[in-house]
Amino acid sequence: MVMTVLGISSLKTVTLEERMSANTHDRSLAFQAAEAALRVGEQVALNQSQNGNSGFQNGGFYTDANNQCGQSPCQNGLCSQPDKDCDPPRWLDSNFNNWVNATVNLGNLAGTPQYFVEFLGANFPCNINDPTTNLNCRRYRITARSAATNGRAMVILQSVYATP
Repeated sequence: MVMTVLGISSLKTVTLEERMSANTHDRSLAFQAAEAALRVGEQVALNQSQNGNSGFQNGGFYTDANNQCGQSPCQNGLCSQPDKDCDPPRWLDSNFNNWVNATVNLGNLAGTPQYFVEFLGANFPCNINDPTTNLNCRRYRITARSAATNGRAMVILQSVYATP
């Protein structure tokens, strides 16, 4: 009887350890895929900065005329300045559908990572040591996500990308 209880206990422990190991593996794959999508989004932000934000509607600028949520426009994964009155943020909004599939080669181990780029403005200091002069640098927030193909792990990453 004691041997049976020990055997069952050992079997449960091994099963739990295998599940933990699989979840860690899935999360690692999702993290790597999201990080690859983040790099793609940063390259898109750099290209937009160099081209005067030509891919953004209204150059990425959004004027909040009232204190109501008026979602700033998004197209092809490029989103104008976020409206301060909207909640939740885009990446947490289940109705947000402007994610763009990142073209990265990760084999068939991970799902397709996605990203979108938000323009934050063009009046940021270019020199962090002198924050009061030369206030004409652009900032972009890149949000990337990826899920393992079996749906057991989801990772969302963000970076704020600064360009001159």
